[in-house]
Amino acid sequence: KTDDVTREVFDIREDGEIRNENLSRYYNNHSLFNRVGTSVRYSFKGLNISMGGAMQQIQLKGKFNKDDDTGVIHPKLDRKFTNFIPSASMNYDLKQNRYLGVYYNRNINEPNVSDLQPFVDNSNPLYIREGNPALKPSGSHSVNMNYNMFNSTTFVQMYFGMHYQYYTDQIIYNQTVDQNLVVRTKPINMSGGNSVGTYGHYGFPIVKTKSNLSVNFNYNLSNNLTPINNVLN
Repeated sequence: KTDDVTREVFDIREDGEIRNENLSRYYNNHSLFNRVGTSVRYSFKGLNISMGGAMQQIQLKGKFNKDDDTGVIHPKLDRKFTNFIPSASMNYDLKQNRYLGVYYNRNINEPNVSDLQPFVDNSNPLYIREGNPALKPSGSHSVNMNYNMFNSTTFVQMYFGMHYQYYTDQIIYNQTVDQNLVVRTKPINMSGGNSVGTYGHYGFPIVKTKSNLSVNFNYNLSNNLTPINNVLN
C-alpha cells in the first residue's frame, strides 16, 4: 500500500497568496505486508478444533519533505516489524440446532501515515500536533464466545455472545496542557487498554410464518488510556 500526500498551505496577503514553508508538507509512505502460516484442524462427533500460527512482517518506508521537489529531505522512514500471529477456534455441535463457539485471534496493525510524520503542525495555535516516526504497530488479543439455537418446531431462535479485547502497543495521544490552555498532542505506544461486551437475541413467532417478536440487547465497556500532563487517565 502506498500513500502520497501533498499539503499546500498559503498565507493570504494583500499582494496575493504566499506559500507557508513551515506548514506545507509532502510525504510518501509505502507499507508492505508479508505473511505465511499454517493451521491444523481436528473434528470428532460434532467437535471441531482448529489451531494455527503465522509469521507476519510489516515493512514501512517513507520520506518526508516540505514539498516533492525540494532537495532537503528529513530522515527517511525505513522500519521492519516481524510478529508471530496465533489463532485458535473451537466449534461444538450440541445437536438439535444448538451450537457453541469459542475463538481467539491476535491482530497487528501499522500506524497511520499521518501519525508518522516528523513534523509539528501548529496551524491551530491552541491545538498543536506532533508526529512520531518511532511508532510501532499496534496489536490486540481478542477472545469471542457465542451460542445459538433454533427450534425448527416452535420457530424459537436464541443467540448470545461475549467478547474481550486487550490492546498491546496501542497508539494513543499523549497530551500536555500549559498555563495558557494550549494543548500539544503526540501519538505514542502504550499497552493496557481493553474492551468487553456482550450481546443477545431472543425471537419467537406470534403467528407462525406471518409475524415474529424479538428482543435484543447489547452492552459494551471500553477502557481507553490517555496521558494528560503525565497523568494517566
